[in-house]
Amino acid sequence: MLSITDRSESMVDLEMVHSQVKDKDIVKEIRRKNVYALVSWFRDRKSVMYRIASAYCQSCSMDAVFKGAIINIFKNIKSLKGKEDFEYWAVDMFLDECRKACGQKDMALAFQITMGI
Repeated sequence: MLSITDRSESMVDLEMVHSQVKDKDIVKEIRRKNVYALVSWFRDRKSVMYRIASAYCQSCSMDAVFKGAIINIFKNIKSLKGKEDFEYWAVDMFLDECRKACGQKDMALAFQITMGI
């Protein structure tokens, strides 16, 4: 398990990874056990992901949802088929984590909140 002991050092590492890893290389980096690449990928999409999570997780911890999603994506990256789009796959896993963390909520309501309808 990855343990980050020095926060300032980890932020430097994230910045370095962010500048080096492109979306097309994300799967390769995750398969190389580069968790910083995955964290950076989430950070780049944080506004959209927070909107999705807030629609599902009004009464639960969004931090737990993000942590669970990152762990599950990291563990299950080998199940991603070569032609599948990583972003769709990762968002699907994130949504699954939202559903698990927050129980069975009205999916239509969550969609409406997310889309601003």
